[in-house]
Formats: sequence, C-alpha cells, structure tokens
Amino acid sequence: MDSVTTTEAVLLSKLQSSNEFTDLHHKFTEHLDPFTIHLKRTTTKKSLKSKSTDNPRAIRNLAKQFLPFLHKSLSLIPKRLSESPKIAHHSALELFDAYRLCLNCLELIAPELAGKPYSVQVQRLRYIHSMEHWELYKEAETESFLVLESFQRIVKGDSKGKLRKPKARLVPEMNEESVDQEFTVLVLETVVTLVKCASKNQSKEDADYWRVIALAKESQPWFKVLEAKDREKFHRLLVLYLHRIAMFLVGELTFFEVNLVVKFCLTTFEEYKQSSTQDEMYKFAGRICSSLFSQQNDLCIYDVIDILKCVLNFMATECKVGMEKAILEFLGLVHYCVNKCRATTLNICDAVANYLNELGGHFCEAFSSINLILRLYATGLLMSPFNCQLRGEKVANSCNIKDISALQFLRNNEDMLRQLGALLDLLKGHFNIGSKENSFLHERVSYLSSYCNVLKFLCQPIAECIHAERKQIFAETEGASYWINLGSIQDAFQQFYYIFLHYQSENERKTDTSDDDSKLIFAVVVAALVLSFKTGYNTKESVTLVKHVISINLFPAKRLKYLCVSLHNVAVILNRNKQLKEAVKALTLCCKASWKCVVNLCKTRMDKSNKFPDDATEDTIADFVKEASAETTFLLDLLNQGSNCKMNKIIRKCLESWSVAENLVETLPAPVSVVKYWIKRECKLSKDVEVEDDAMLYSLASSSMEMPKRTLEKLLEQELLVYKEMSSLNPRLCHKMRLKIMDVLLEEVYVTKDKCLEKSRILIEKGRELRADGIAQLNESLQCLSDAISTLKAIYGKNKSCSSRVHHLLVCAFIVRALCTQEAEPNSEFFLHKSNFLQDIQAAVELCSSPNHCHSDEQHSMMWEEVLNLFYITIDLLSVKGYLDNYPGVYDVVIQLFNQKKIPPEKMLAELWKNRRLSHALCASPINELFIRTFSKHHGQFYKSEDFWRTCMVELKPLVAGFDHANDEIKQAASDFISNVPHCSGSMFLSSHLYYDLSERLILNGKLIEALSYAKEAHKLRSKLLHEKFQYSAENQTEIFDENGEIMEKSYYSIQKFQIRYFVTIKGWLGDGISCDYEGCILTPWNVLSCYLESVLQVGIVQEILGDGSEAEMLLRWGKSRLPVSGLATF
Repeated sequence: MDSVTTTEAVLLSKLQSSNEFTDLHHKFTEHLDPFTIHLKRTTTKKSLKSKSTDNPRAIRNLAKQFLPFLHKSLSLIPKRLSESPKIAHHSALELFDAYRLCLNCLELIAPELAGKPYSVQVQRLRYIHSMEHWELYKEAETESFLVLESFQRIVKGDSKGKLRKPKARLVPEMNEESVDQEFTVLVLETVVTLVKCASKNQSKEDADYWRVIALAKESQPWFKVLEAKDREKFHRLLVLYLHRIAMFLVGELTFFEVNLVVKFCLTTFEEYKQSSTQDEMYKFAGRICSSLFSQQNDLCIYDVIDILKCVLNFMATECKVGMEKAILEFLGLVHYCVNKCRATTLNICDAVANYLNELGGHFCEAFSSINLILRLYATGLLMSPFNCQLRGEKVANSCNIKDISALQFLRNNEDMLRQLGALLDLLKGHFNIGSKENSFLHERVSYLSSYCNVLKFLCQPIAECIHAERKQIFAETEGASYWINLGSIQDAFQQFYYIFLHYQSENERKTDTSDDDSKLIFAVVVAALVLSFKTGYNTKESVTLVKHVISINLFPAKRLKYLCVSLHNVAVILNRNKQLKEAVKALTLCCKASWKCVVNLCKTRMDKSNKFPDDATEDTIADFVKEASAETTFLLDLLNQGSNCKMNKIIRKCLESWSVAENLVETLPAPVSVVKYWIKRECKLSKDVEVEDDAMLYSLASSSMEMPKRTLEKLLEQELLVYKEMSSLNPRLCHKMRLKIMDVLLEEVYVTKDKCLEKSRILIEKGRELRADGIAQLNESLQCLSDAISTLKAIYGKNKSCSSRVHHLLVCAFIVRALCTQEAEPNSEFFLHKSNFLQDIQAAVELCSSPNHCHSDEQHSMMWEEVLNLFYITIDLLSVKGYLDNYPGVYDVVIQLFNQKKIPPEKMLAELWKNRRLSHALCASPINELFIRTFSKHHGQFYKSEDFWRTCMVELKPLVAGFDHANDEIKQAASDFISNVPHCSGSMFLSSHLYYDLSERLILNGKLIEALSYAKEAHKLRSKLLHEKFQYSAENQTEIFDENGEIMEKSYYSIQKFQIRYFVTIKGWLGDGISCDYEGCILTPWNVLSCYLESVLQVGIVQEILGDGSEAEMLLRWGKSRLPVSGLATF
C-alpha cells in the first residue's frame, strides 16, 4: 500500500509541476492496471448485453482505492492543458491520453458512487473543451457524439450503461414532465460544441452539415425549457456557429449540393428569428449575397439564383409581418443585390428581374409600395445601360449591322419604356408627387429612402451613359421624334430629384449631402437637360430643374463646381454642332451656377462656425471668380451676334452677383475677363458706329442696384486699368473713357479724407492722360499734377515716416510735372537756375535720397521700376537738350536705385551703356565726366580696379565698339542683332549703336567710304525708330542763293509739325509704360531722337568730306529743321 501511495504522489507531483510528460500515459496505465480487465470487458459486445461478469465488490474496491487519485488527476490535467503559454504538443498528447484513461476509469466506478447519473459527462465535457482549446476539433466532435449517446441512455433510464436500440436522432428526446435544468444545460452545451467543431473543421462532406441541421432542429425543445439567462447564452453561440458554417458553405458552393446550402441558410435564418440577435439577420443575408456575387464567375447561374431566392423569399416573408424596420431592411437588401446584378451577365439580370416582378406580385394591397418598388427595380435591371449594350451587340451581330449603343437600344425598346412610364405614373400617384399639397401621405413617408434608392438605381447609370454619349447624341441627325420615346427617362430624372429633395428635408440634412450624392444629382439634372435639348420634350421643366439645383443651399460651393463643368461641356458640344440657342441656355445656367459658387464660398469664409476653412481660402475664391468670369465671357461670345440689350443684361447679372460676393469678402478680385470683354466690345462699337455718349461698365451695374463704394471703387479701378491695357484697340476711345472713369473716381469715390492717397494717385494718372491730348491740355495736366503734389505734401508733412507709396507718388508727380512744364515751352529757360523744372527735379532727387524712401518687398519691384524709368526719361531729356551737367543728382538717384536692388555695378554700367545714358549727345567720350564722378562717389573701390573694368567689358560684349573689339567682330554682332533676334525696337537700337560706333572708328582710320556705308545703316535703323516715336509733317520749300554772283534756287523739305506720337503718349511715355524689349532695352522718345540726330550729323559730315556737299547739305537741313520744334540748342 505504501508503494501505491508513493506512485500516486510521484504522478500527481509530475502533473502539478513538471513540463516533461514523456511516458506519462504509460505510467498512468501501469498504476491503474487493476482497471484494465474491467475496461476491456466494457468494449466487447458481450459485455454490453450483460453485466454479470463484472464483480460489484471488485468495482467498489477499485473505487475506494483509486477515487481520490482520479479526482486529483482530473482536476490537475485540464489546468495544465489550459496553461498559457501552452506546453509542448507531444506533452499535451500524453496528458490527453492520461485524461481519457482517468475518465474511463471514473465512468467504470461511477455506478457505485453517489451523485447524479451524468456527473461523469460533466467531466467529459471539460475534456472536450480542453481538446477545443488545442484545436483537436475532430476528436472533440467524436467525443461529443459519445456524450450525446450517453445522454440518450440517461433519458431512457439506463444510467448504468445499458444500451437500447436508439431512434434515428442525435439529440435525446426531452421528457417535458421532469426537466432537469442542469442536464438541459449539458445537452445544449454538447450540441453547441458539436456545431462549433463543425464550423472549425470545415469539412467538404455534405453529411457533416446535414447532421448539424439535425442537431439544430432536435435541440429546439431543450432551448424552450431552459432558463432565460442560459438560453440566451447558448442560443447566441449556436447562431454564431451556424452563421459561420453557412458563410463557409456559400463561399465553397462548388463543393456542395445547392439544396444543402439552401436548407442550411434557412435553418440559420430560423435560428436568427428566435435569437436576441435577430437584428443581425439582415447583415447575415447581406453577407450571403455578397459572397455569391464575389464568386459569380465561378458558379452556376442557377445555383446563384436559387440561393438569392432563398434569402429574398425569407426576408420578404418577414416583411409581411408588417414591421417597418423589416420592410426597410428587405428593400435595402434588394437594392444591394440589384446593384451587384447590374454588372453581371444578362442571364442573371434577366432571372433576377423576372423573380422581382414575381415577388412583387405576392405582396397584397397593404404592401403596394413594396410591390411597385420591386417592379421598378426589375425594370431598372432590364434597362441598365450595360445590359442594353450587350443586348444591342446581340441584335447587331444577328442582323450583321453596326453596333447599337445602349441608348439606341433603349430608345428602340418601346415596350420597356412604356412599362417604365406606367410604373412612374403609379408611383407618382402613390407617393402624392406633384400634388397641390406638395406633401407625402404620412403612412408612406417611411418608404422615402427606398423610393429614393430605386430611382437612384434606375437613373444613375442612364445619366452616366447620357453623359458619356452626349457628343454622339447631339451629333445624330435624326429628328426629335426619333428620341421622344425617352420621355419616360426624363420623367424618372425629375421624380428622382423631387424625391431626393424631400428625403433630405424629412431627415433634416439640408446641408449634409455627400460628395457622391451631389455628383449624382448634378448628373441627373444635366442628363435631363440634354434629353430635353434633343427631344424638345419638357425643356422648360428641365431648365427649371437645373435652376432649382443652383438656387437651393443644399450643395456646398466646391461640389457645385461639378455642375458648372458639366453644363460648360454641354454648351461646348452644342456650340460645335451649331445649336446656338441650346448652347446659350446651357451656358446661361453654367454662369448662374458659377456665380452661385462664388457667393456661397464667400459666405462660407465669413461663417465663423465653418469647420473647414481651407475650402474657402482667398486663393480658392479668386480662382472661382476667374472661372465664373470666363464662363460669362464665353456666353457673351456666343451672343456676339445678338442684341446689345440681352448682352447688357447678362453683364449686369454678373456684376450683381460679384457685388454681393465682394460685399462679403473685401479681397475678392474683380471679374477681369468680363471687364475686358465689355471694353473690347465698346472699342469695336465705337469704330463701327459713331457713338456720342460711351457708357461705363459701372453705370450699367449701378442702373439696377446700389453698389457699395468699395465695390464701385474696385470695378472702376479695374475698368481704368483695362482701358489702358487695351488702348491699342481704339486709342481715342480708351483715352476718353479713362478720363471719364477718373472723373467718377475723383468726384464720387475718393472724396473722403481717408482716400487722399488714392485721390492723389488718380490725379497723377489724369495728368499723364491729359498730356496724351497734346499741348492743348498741358495746363489742365499741370493743374492735376499740382493738386496731387499739394495733397501728398500735406500727408508727408504730417508724418515724415509715412508709407513708401506716398514717397513714390510724390517722386512720380514731381518728375511728371517737370517734364510737362518743359514740354509746354521747350525753348524756355526752364532748365536754368531756380526754374520750376529745376525745383521739381531737385525735389524728386531729395525724396529719393531720403532715408524714409524705401519699399516693402511686395511693392518694391513695381515702384522701383517706375521711378527708374522716370529718371531715365529725365536723363535722356537733359542729355538731348544739353543740360545734363546742371543736374548731377539724377545719376545719384539712379545709382542708389540700382544699389537698392543689389544689382552689381558692372551690370548697372552695362544697362546704362546699351541704352546710351553714359555719355552726352554729340560727345566723343564714351562716358561723361558727371557720371564718372558720381560713380566713383558710390563705388570708389571698383572705380580704380582693372579687374572691375575687365568684368564690365565681358558684360558689355559685343556692345562696346569703342574699346578692344575688332571691326569684323562688331560687324558680325550688328548683323546678328538684325538677323537672329526677333525684329523689335531694342534690336534695331542696339544694332544702330554698333554701326554708328563702327563708322566712327573707320573715320578715325581714314576708311571713309566704308565708314559712310555703316553710318547710313545706323541712320536707316534710327530713322525707323524715330518714325515709331514721333509724327511730323514736312513741306517743300525753296531758297535763293547767290554763289559767286550766280543766283541759284534750291529746294528742300522743312519740318512744320513735330511731336510725339499719340500711341506713345497713351502707352505712358511719362514713366509708367515706356518701351522695354530685347534684353531690357529701355527706349524713350528722347534717347531715340538724340541718336537719330547724331546719325544725321555723322552721315552728313562723311558725305561732305567725300565731296558730296549737296547730299550732305540736304540731310543736315532736314535734321536742323527738327531743332527749333524740339528746342534742342545743343544740335
């Protein structure tokens, strides 16, 4: 006995603490060897029929001896098997063998023990769960069935082990007279375990799943008597495992009979109905359908249809109970299925469509909504463009004709379209659409989402098809009657839009449409418009539909852009097909939508509660304004041959919308393209017809609305700018309109103290513009400039460190007034001491030299360029007049301006050299002393550096003929300028320099004939430039000479009128728009005139040296005749 106790202690200790269980089963077998003979007897058939061979006393002795050991072992083994991390697999197998042996021994002695007859089965279920834990599902399944067999014996009263011939069932029949809750739990726990094992095993044998169906069916009575808490627990698990098996069967449908799969799905549905998780039944149905469609290409069509019918029939049955939720779930499932079917084969679509028509007929009058919706889904399947395309191809192949498009097939299928029309009429009446009450019947409101879904299913693919085929639709030559059959499609589009709006309002989602919904609505209304344009049917209604989409605040601005793009594309196609009337309608709607986008974006930006500020940035809004303006301009182009009244109305509406938006967002840009179109049209009209009173754009807008001053200011400023940019179209009109606009700005807008700066700017602009009228308006021009200077000086006097704009405008005003002053009397003493000219130039120089004269980065470039150009004009004027040395400060300012821009000195020298601003007129020195002194003051360290001047030569090459270049190099350079670069003023100007300097060089070398040829080339080029800048008139005059007593009469041409051309003044020769081209060559009338006169002298002198005195005299007289007119004392 001591040895037995020791063995048990060793075995139990090993179970408790060891991780190595090799030979454990063998050691248990040896220790429990007394059970062996009894266990062998129970396995024979003979022993099953009679128990007489078993000695009860021997069994009782075994129980007394081994029961404590068995209990401790059965307690320790499952604990070890459930440990985490798991023990080694081979050790687990040893434990399972020992576990099974202990259970068999316990079952042998159980009849001699007190307790319930199923106490051993409790231990066996624990054993089964351990096998589940180790994923030994097949073994667990086998053991579970044995447990069910033992339960059968217990129910029949044979707890001691007698086996009676069982009935053909797996789960024992329940005795309703005596219900043992604990035993019921064990039975259902075993059933659920078997179903779980089946879900895990994933056998490919049909019989295994028929057995699961039987288990589910036979266990139902046991669930009914179970207490609620336990029933909920086990039934939820049963449904879960049935769900998994059903999904496996559907997913592996090719391996199973379809009858099995259908039966299993129905069994699962029935269990869902009785479960607390019955809401999941609809998801289960959806997953079945999803699995089917995911493998449709590999399955038999009839199998797919059978299972779909099974699912939908069951769900339809649930609808007839009348629960609203069940109905909506069912219709949602139908919606999912038909959407999936639409992209499958024709056979599936036709079969499902026929089935839906049949299914709809099963619903009684109380469910007429479901009936109509199902039939409309069926029609939608048959009318799917994809399926119509396939049918069209079949017809084309059978008839050996060209492919028939989806729309063509649909258009020709009158029966289908008639059926659709009838259904839509029924639904329209059923849902009370279009009635005067404009409301749905209360009991049918719940169907709104389903009705919206079915119309979406019908309309979306057809709308997309129309969008894709819109070019072909409008290109077809058939008349409207050929397309009139599609009227029912237009009705469907309109019903969908109407239902969609009501569905949104019922759900209080007026501003929460998704991106996909927005695109769909836009596609539908545009498709309706396209069909209306083609058929002539319901055109007014379709246009109203689009207008309504634009007017309601249901769609965010960025999404409304999709509608703009679609309408624009339709308009383009219609225009190409010469359907101007329809194109105008489409584009009018596009403009309306575009400006609605702009206004809505501005409102969004001003809305502080906006959660998405990035959607309405200034850049985004500016882009939308640009696009809306472009659409308006496109519309005006289409109406170019129409009445001015209609075009003015469109422009007025555009400006009204822009004004509303600008009143919300101050930084909103002006509608530039619309302004440009207006001005182009005005320029053309004034050329074609004599117009006495030209209209301003602002007056057109203000005639229908009161425009805020800020908006008015922005519009007028833009109009003013565009008239300047487009002055070449009609210089006189543009000049006249600019003066009118400036008068409005000065008299109506810039009238308050806070607008003094803007007023001064416009006064300077007006002064410049008046100068363009010629000498007659110089006094008024000078008055405007003087008023501007007075205002700016007042601002400057109050605050010396005021904005750089004040400095800039003052500098411009002083210089422009100085230039106008000298032009009023070109031959006066204005260039001399204490003259107004000198004072203005000096004032400008002092301002530019002031430490306060600087610009912010964003302003610097434009201001810098304008001031530099003004000083260029001043230098050129002083140089040609011969007074440059009297004004040393101008070079100071120019060098300072280059220094501000951090331009290297060598580049500055190259810039001034190529524009002829480093030397006096008629001076042999290439650089005048005044500039040398000024340059050395600012850049003394460079002035004496040989390397610096060498670098300058590199920058100037090949423009410097007077230094170290060979004659051939200069000739080639001049030739290249003329032949290789685009023909422009800059190229001629630079080439003429080279020819002029080369001629001077040849004269010094005594090569007079060659020098004359290059002098004439320079003179020819400079003559062209002079003609571009000046206009003049000449008349033939005769002069009598007495030469050596001989009276001679000579004729010559004399200049009578010589002034700057009108278009040069319009472009702004006073600094804000002078000629600048080819490598930044900046030309003014004065440096062109100076160079021309130099060439006249050069040619005349060479001709005289060569003995051609008469030619020289004629040329020099011609040049001299310009001098009195221009006041050029130097020449």
